[in-house]
Amino acid sequence: NDWSRYKTRQLLMGNFAPKKKSDACKFAVLLDTSGSMGTEDLSFGLSQLQALDDRYEGEIVCVDAEVYWDKRTPIRKCTADELRKTKIVGRGGTLLSDFFRDLKKHIKDVDFVIVISDLYLMDTDVAKMINPGVPTYWIGTSNSAASFNAPFGKVFDIKNE
Repeated sequence: NDWSRYKTRQLLMGNFAPKKKSDACKFAVLLDTSGSMGTEDLSFGLSQLQALDDRYEGEIVCVDAEVYWDKRTPIRKCTADELRKTKIVGRGGTLLSDFFRDLKKHIKDVDFVIVISDLYLMDTDVAKMINPGVPTYWIGTSNSAASFNAPFGKVFDIKNE
């Protein structure tokens, strides 16, 4: 129970009761499925999600030149079996700014965002990105991650770490 937040309905004699506290964290994953992301990059990037334990749940959204909100994959536990359910769609160009623009319309109340990409992005697309207001972690699957300057969030170069 969490005593920092009370139930809105009072108990007898004006007393309040604590609300149940959930340890579950909700996240959104932007999976870059552009043509420059090879099969090895996709599988290696998705495998990094296994570091999250079973208290995390979220959705994986494939993005190339279009955001595939209707084909997103819900993840309840970040196990290898759950991650294999991800359907890779797209394989076109790379435009990630639409994901950040429409995130709050399609996925409510995320605690953090993970971007899995080779980080070969156009400067004009990066300039259009809107900060989602939650911690954002950029996971670079190529050697370009070392030179990538994220407009917000923190960059991890998983190939060289």
